[in-house]
Amino acid sequence: FFLYRWCHSPFFADVAKGAFVRINIGQNNGEAVYRVCEIRDVVETGKIYNLGTTRTNKGLRLKHGTNERIFRLEYVSNNEISDEEFQRWREAMIKQGISLPTLDDLEKKINEIEKYKHYVYNNTDITKIVQEKKRFRKAPINYAVTKNELLKEIEIAKDENDTERENELRKQLTEMEERASELDRKRSENISVMAFRCKNNNCEDCQRIISKDESIGSYAIPNIVHFITSQGDASEAVLKKFGPRLGYRRMERAPDEFQLINYLVLLSARNQIKPDQLYVHYSFEPTGYWWTKAKQDLELNLTLNKIPPITSIYNHPLYHHAHRTDIARLEILDKYGGIYLDLDVLSLKSFSSLTSNPHHAEAIFAWERKKFNTICNAVIIAPIHSKFLRRIYHSYQSFNSSCWGCHSVSLPGQLANIYINEVHILPSRAFFTPSWSNIEELYLYNRYNFKNNYASHLWNSYREAQEPRNSAADPFTRRRCAPMLVTQTPVINSAEDLKRETERREAQTKKKNEEQRSTNEKNKLLITKDTTTKITTHNRADKPHTEKSFTMTTGERGSFTSFSEHSDEMFASHDFELDLNIKLFPD
Repeated sequence: FFLYRWCHSPFFADVAKGAFVRINIGQNNGEAVYRVCEIRDVVETGKIYNLGTTRTNKGLRLKHGTNERIFRLEYVSNNEISDEEFQRWREAMIKQGISLPTLDDLEKKINEIEKYKHYVYNNTDITKIVQEKKRFRKAPINYAVTKNELLKEIEIAKDENDTERENELRKQLTEMEERASELDRKRSENISVMAFRCKNNNCEDCQRIISKDESIGSYAIPNIVHFITSQGDASEAVLKKFGPRLGYRRMERAPDEFQLINYLVLLSARNQIKPDQLYVHYSFEPTGYWWTKAKQDLELNLTLNKIPPITSIYNHPLYHHAHRTDIARLEILDKYGGIYLDLDVLSLKSFSSLTSNPHHAEAIFAWERKKFNTICNAVIIAPIHSKFLRRIYHSYQSFNSSCWGCHSVSLPGQLANIYINEVHILPSRAFFTPSWSNIEELYLYNRYNFKNNYASHLWNSYREAQEPRNSAADPFTRRRCAPMLVTQTPVINSAEDLKRETERREAQTKKKNEEQRSTNEKNKLLITKDTTTKITTHNRADKPHTEKSFTMTTGERGSFTSFSEHSDEMFASHDFELDLNIKLFPD
């Protein structure tokens, strides 16, 4: 195992003692030299250094023969011990009269390591690990957020008359501000140096670098990812009466438990985007096995943030959890900036080309359906205090709780066309292809190429309560598949099954089109015959009274489709002047 994964764990010292490592002691003729050593103790050194994906000051007291020395963890090799290195260690032990470990000793240590591989971290362990990591962090991830937290803690210390705690916090605040000033000074020096080079060398590339660096400020997008869960819903009775609808269907309440797909989405964000901080914001803490696992996953390294429940906006009640989350994401991005993702958005590659914000946008979205002028808020990338997101927020003054996506999908698309210089809209394939209308490409077939996707939206909102297709249809499948997938689609286990099913569907579609075409042709003939008969009959019946019986004046615009109950393609586009005295609506 890699030491950086366990170096902050509470059991690290216990499990490390008595184990053996391969340590780099230097070089000989340009080649690295390694020795086999026994770990005698875990100690703290005077140097803080990088170790894998973390930072630490820990060291190992190692023993080779009778010699002992402290080494930093970074010098431990991850490769296996060679036969030559083992023989050298064995000879040193025998020469110096030290007994070799027995097979029972080795078996005991192996079992101990295996036991800790499945160790379940409790809340105290997690708190200690987080505090340990904070100790060795070079600087706060977000100066504004850290400063705000320190100021809050200072106020609390004041209220409690804890002078010692207050002085300690003020010292931390001073050190942080000095660090921020130092970084700002270095940045200014870098800009000055580049400006001097440009002036002397007329370097266009340097000018571009300066422009890019000076743009960092209001357009800077922090490498932070935000997820929101557990906002809660109104009561079932209230939702039934006032809750949002999608077409004729009332939207469901939030799931009771944190699900496997939500955990996988968090993992994909950590591994693909590699954020400096991965936030999960909630009003009511989620439950379930996968939530417990997510909290205990050290690689995931979540930052949990409990926020007050959001139940109204501009005096408009918010009944559904989705509408409450719509507001929460705008407020969170306004405060922190960064990347917001729904808990059913699977990250597929790095967002670095987007967070660099080359277009100097106040917000980055993607079209859900460009032809309908709709953008989806399942993925939002924005700097702190985004003007465009504040425009969306203010639009909630006209909020309608019964409309599912008016303010989250339709209205942002209209604003994007008005404030085109504030927002950058990506093609739908960036996050939202395959679409919910073609959801079988996500869950049934393996034909879509995701190479142009930054992420894939799994369309959790478009779920139907259906009977499972088979025993493997877990809540993830049942809730995310459209009804036609759950009720009509056979199980496909091989390429042959897929080919057969595709051919069957094509034949079915072709037959249906032929039947529709035949029906349309028959209807056209019947309508034409019926219309001709009626006009002839009316002309004959009304001939003596032609000058008195017409109901529309000469020269008025119209078309046959305006006066018929049928949708007749023959006349749909035939506008004409009514220059005949025909009674179109006889008594």
